[in-house]
Amino acid sequence: MPFANIEYEIEKEHRGHHYALQSLELLIETMLKMKIRFPVITVLSQNEASIRTIQELGGRLIEP
Repeated sequence: MPFANIEYEIEKEHRGHHYALQSLELLIETMLKMKIRFPVITVLSQNEASIRTIQELGGRLIEP
């Protein structure tokens, strides 16, 4: 199974425009076309904005 690690950061002045959400939507769409059926997105537990973004994508929390 293919594996990739992709990190992103949205600079402070560009936050709040849903750029991360839009980028991840495109990335997941591409991954599904590549037959990667279960993308795993990790986030630090204190990063509430990223947690909300992942939840908006339909992701679910898997506790370690």
